[in-house]
Amino acid sequence: MVQLAKQLDGVEELIIGISYQRLVHMQAGSFALTSRLIEGPYPNWRALAPKRLAPNALTVSREELAAAVKRAALVTTNGLIALEYTESGAVVTAKSAEHG
Repeated sequence: MVQLAKQLDGVEELIIGISYQRLVHMQAGSFALTSRLIEGPYPNWRALAPKRLAPNALTVSREELAAAVKRAALVTTNGLIALEYTESGAVVTAKSAEHG
């Protein structure tokens, strides 16, 4: 998603089209994305999620996590951001090709 946001930053026109083959195509400047539309109901993801927290679960503030990811996105050129678990919490890290 970070890469998509970078590609769309400053774009004045976004073209979206849907073909008869159930494909959606988006184009903004030189960036283009094509994806297949899925038929049927959305999967019941709640059935896949555990009902109870795992013993090694970590609870974080959504706002704090989002802010940390945004800060990490500023220094990465490849869009890779990792969440590393530690004994005291979690650390958000980003790597860039220029800086390792």
